[in-house]
Amino acid sequence: MNDVHSLQRDASQFLDRVVVELLNRTTVAPSERPARLGALFVLEDAIDIERVLNAPQVFEKDFGLVAAVGPSRFNMNGADWVNLRAKTQRHYAKAGKPSYLSVYRDIYDAELSALETADHAGLETAISRAALRCFFYALGIQVNVADFLPHFRDLRTMAELLQFRSWIAASEASSELTTLSRELTRIRVALWDTCQDSPELVALFNRFATQGDPFPVETIFSDFLTNMFAGIETTTSSLLWMIDCLSRSPDVQTALRADAHAQIDARIDGFRDETMRLFSPIPFVVRKLSHPARFGETSLQAGEMVLISLVGLHRDPRYWSTPHEFRAGRPEFQRTAPSDNVAFRPFLTGPRVCGGRRIAEMEINVGLRLILTHFELNTRAQQTGFRYSLAFRPVLTEALEVTPITAPPAPTHA
Repeated sequence: MNDVHSLQRDASQFLDRVVVELLNRTTVAPSERPARLGALFVLEDAIDIERVLNAPQVFEKDFGLVAAVGPSRFNMNGADWVNLRAKTQRHYAKAGKPSYLSVYRDIYDAELSALETADHAGLETAISRAALRCFFYALGIQVNVADFLPHFRDLRTMAELLQFRSWIAASEASSELTTLSRELTRIRVALWDTCQDSPELVALFNRFATQGDPFPVETIFSDFLTNMFAGIETTTSSLLWMIDCLSRSPDVQTALRADAHAQIDARIDGFRDETMRLFSPIPFVVRKLSHPARFGETSLQAGEMVLISLVGLHRDPRYWSTPHEFRAGRPEFQRTAPSDNVAFRPFLTGPRVCGGRRIAEMEINVGLRLILTHFELNTRAQQTGFRYSLAFRPVLTEALEVTPITAPPAPTHA
């Protein structure tokens, strides 16, 4: 692992700079922004982005070297994607129904109540455990999440390194690719062994492999792996950003806590959406053209790549007043449902919208309300750093003060 650690710093700094560059672009008039970021044509306009997301047959997914983790719906297109997605989508559709909300609430309440150490690390672990338990519950199985969480740091590191090498001409770093391949194999074997220790999970893999269109069990495992990692990372990242924002706004925190106890949703929902606007768990996505396309005066050929910047979309001054300012009561979210706002796409849209969107929304809703009623949050940090590795997450430190609320007032009904 030492060789991998020696590569990680460059990867982290490079990927974080990509996000910073996308942020910097939003401070410049659209007409003055470079058309490309490296070789990628950048899309920030809502209409252009809707066009791309609604035509997956033309604008295909391409994860570069991240596909080395294994075949999954995240790097498949066409019929293969449709057939593999169907394996889990009926589970996700069922688990996204309102009747599941109380289960997710109980899971988050149990994990937050059992927090042994009231600090940023303990809180992050509790949220990750809850998200992982919800993921398994959605698939209809019970698994000891403690067996899986230790693998997440390795997966996060590998995601950073594979993305990094996808951007900077991997063919020029064959020795590093050999190191990454060896480490990726180690991680996959360790996770495969963990899965094999769960009879329920083994049965689920075998059922998915044979039901409907058949797939090799290895493909089912890879799809499970990427679904588990992507789902837990994005949900956890969103809640961590909300914790950071709450810790910087004592008055907002007090008001939202009162609403949480009174079961009043409007201001809490607005705060949630505003956090996800400025700190979307996925800051950008990349698509590869299967056919030529034209955007304004620019013609792109098949094989070229476009970068959809959610950073830019969520800060477009044509849709957002004071777009760089965090406004807990942002008027745009008061006037219309978030799903109707074409400039708000934290879960993307179109045929390849996040399959677990409803589950994630339900988790974030109950998680935010329970965080408000379980803890008082303050921070001594002037700024919060971030890390990007498939998900955009804050780097919380000891500067975050987490104080348990031992006797919350009894809930009242509005």
